[in-house]
Amino acid sequence: MMPSIELRLQTMRRALTEVILPAIAADNALAREQAQLVMAHLESLAQQLPTAARLDERVLRGTEALAQALVASAAGGARTQAATATLGAALASHENEPHAARRARLAAAIDTLVGAAEEDGDAAFRAQAFDAIVAHAGECGVYERAWFAPNGLDPERASLPPLATLFVAE
Repeated sequence: MMPSIELRLQTMRRALTEVILPAIAADNALAREQAQLVMAHLESLAQQLPTAARLDERVLRGTEALAQALVASAAGGARTQAATATLGAALASHENEPHAARRARLAAAIDTLVGAAEEDGDAAFRAQAFDAIVAHAGECGVYERAWFAPNGLDPERASLPPLATLFVAE
């Protein structure tokens, strides 16, 4: 039998609460704190697991859309044109590449294009790129904040939608 990820997380949480934490000496505050931190992370992962693949897919699609918009509107000198071609090639090739690797490759190519545009890009393209990147970052920010809202660190977490509702249309 292959144990599910959910069962594995549950088993680790049980080991921490029933065996490891009780075995840590009461005067070992650092070890107790670290074990409780691991426990909190395991609980968070258990909550996030059902939406992890959809979030990863959504962020990748957003990065691809940003890359496509930048390629479509890019204008400028030789350096900008070369960076645009590189970004276009990165968009075109993905042979079953893991989402994280593809997103990182696209982000690196976008970064290169932004740097090139600073050097010889048309002013209108730089303005369009800025607006597109800020919009993309804002969208990702909502997902990321909703993703980590259960940690309780976001002072405006009550205003965030539950993560699962961000994927209703999918």
